[in-house]
Amino acid sequence: MARSGLRAVLLAGFLSMGLAACTAQIESRPVPPAPPVQAFESPRPVTFPRDEGPHADNLEWWYYNGHLVADDGVEYGFHFVVFQSLRGAEAVYAAHLGILDVQGGAHRRDYRFNTQPPPPEGAALHLAISEWTLDIADGVHAFQAESREESSLSLTLTPAAPPMFHNEIGWMSGPFGWTYYYSWPRMDVQGVLELDGRPRSVTGEAWFDHQWGDFFVMGYPAGWQWMAVQLDDGSALMLNESRGLDGEVTETIGSYMDASGRVTALRDNSDGIRIENLDTWTSPSTGAVYPYGWRVAIESIGVQIEVTPLLEDQEIDEGVPEPAIYWEGKSSVSGYVGGRKVSGRAYVELTGYVQPEPLEWRLESGG
Repeated sequence: MARSGLRAVLLAGFLSMGLAACTAQIESRPVPPAPPVQAFESPRPVTFPRDEGPHADNLEWWYYNGHLVADDGVEYGFHFVVFQSLRGAEAVYAAHLGILDVQGGAHRRDYRFNTQPPPPEGAALHLAISEWTLDIADGVHAFQAESREESSLSLTLTPAAPPMFHNEIGWMSGPFGWTYYYSWPRMDVQGVLELDGRPRSVTGEAWFDHQWGDFFVMGYPAGWQWMAVQLDDGSALMLNESRGLDGEVTETIGSYMDASGRVTALRDNSDGIRIENLDTWTSPSTGAVYPYGWRVAIESIGVQIEVTPLLEDQEIDEGVPEPAIYWEGKSSVSGYVGGRKVSGRAYVELTGYVQPEPLEWRLESGG
């Protein structure tokens, strides 16, 4: 069901990490039950600006990836995401930043975590996660995040194409809950990137995902391969291949926006979707074996493309509980759509490839 699993696992993990920091000793206790999932609600239309801001649902996230060019012509990639989990009167926040220096072949990442009262539902969004900020108001998005080694990214992002409502209406359900889900598949970007104390102006194009609802799924070997593709003919494509608790593919869904802004919902065999993994990469940090390079075919819309990562190690493994470690990689795209040759760029997200260490539950000694 879309990309909900990572968000649920990651937020639960960050919550437990925060609570553990305040705990002096480990107590023996029974394994806690999974949190209950609320009954499915009847979907309502997604509208703007109301649904750009926060909601009173259990889980929510605001996600950006993008492709930047500095004033000296050097290419960069980034992803920035804020996760929100409501826990009574408080909300738990986790934020991640990844910056890829394409020319230098370096991937930097950092994170922040805090708790605070959630913002009012439906209001313009202003979030501060430690010293990082995210603002959405009047159709304009902006974030600022400082990282290690005198590095920071400060961007303003403005939608440059219509929104993409996934599953046609921007709402979907599954065995583990329900979620609203839409994207701005093309956003104009400008701002400042600072690396090693040297600031440079950047411009480019970004992709934005916003998802909220009530859902719960497990981690490894469940997970997904997700792609956000922007093509030079003006079209855009989201694909998500989900795996179940046995590690087998359960469904593949997607959305395709043509150059005119018309969106087509895509699903499994009815649209002839095939995703072929071309190679693998083994993480030296976690030992996870990730797919690496993809051949994608979608018969119903005549898509035949290859997606090639620009760097192997784009894993996000710091400040993340083991079940939520993921790979978030800038990639190049080439191939055909409707018989026309195309090229483009993409970000690919891979989850559920890191097998966590087994938990050692402490037994009651009785004495």
